[in-house]
Amino acid sequence: MPMSFPGSFALPARLASFYFAYFAYVAAFVAYFPVYLAWEGLDAGEIAFVLALRSSRAFSRPDCGAGSRTIGAPRRRAPRGAS
Repeated sequence: MPMSFPGSFALPARLASFYFAYFAYVAAFVAYFPVYLAWEGLDAGEIAFVLALRSSRAFSRPDCGAGSRTIGAPRRRAPRGAS
């Protein structure tokens, strides 16, 4: 059964719930993911590398690569039926 709030309170309650869930997830991920990686056998340098790759993904958007396709020679398409 969904919770019912007065109209002016519904949006702030939903946003608060979303941010609570999001930050709870991030806190659990930051706290326990390195422990899991260590349990899998990675050393400290490898764990730092994995976490750096994860954080660099936030700065590399798919649309950033779209501009690189237009630079240089046009892409050549494979003939039909070629695999």
